[in-house]
Amino acid sequence: MFAELVMELESLDAGSLARADAEAALARSSCVRRWLDGLDLRLTARVSACADRDPASKPAEESVATATRTSPRAARRVVRRAKAAARLPELSEQLGSGGVSGEHVDVVSQALARLPADRRERFAREYGSRIAAAAARSTPDELRVVVERWVREFDGSDGIDRLASQ
Repeated sequence: MFAELVMELESLDAGSLARADAEAALARSSCVRRWLDGLDLRLTARVSACADRDPASKPAEESVATATRTSPRAARRVVRRAKAAARLPELSEQLGSGGVSGEHVDVVSQALARLPADRRERFAREYGSRIAAAAARSTPDELRVVVERWVREFDGSDGIDRLASQ
C-alpha cells in the first residue's frame, strides 16, 4: 500500500496541482510519513535491544544519531518514542498503519515520564486502548489534553488506592 502511495506521490507535479488536489496529496504524504515514523520506531527498538545486550557497544542513542544523521537530542527523542510505543501495543499498531504520528507517541511518552517508573506499565495496560483510539482521531495537541486528564485521573485514583491499603 505505501509503496504505491510513494510512487504516486513521486510522479506528481506539485506546481501544477489544483489546491484540492495538493491538499489530498499532502494528506497521502502525511500518511506515508506516519508509517515511516512507525518503521523508525521498530528499527530503533531493535537497535536499543542490541545495545542493551552488549554493554561494550555504543549506546542506542548514539547509533540512532549516526544512522539517521540527526542530533543526539533528536535521537534520544526517537529512543523514548520507541520505549513508549513498546508499552502500548495498540498505539504501535496505529503507528505501523500510518494512523498516528511520532508526535502522538511523544505526547504519550511525555505523559508516561510524569508518572513514577513503577506505575508506567500499569497505566499503559489500563489506558492503552483508549490512548490508541484517541490518538487515531486527534491531533497531537488534542491528544495531549486527553492523556494529561487520564494521567491525573490515574494518579489520583492510585493515590486513593494506596491510602486505602495503608
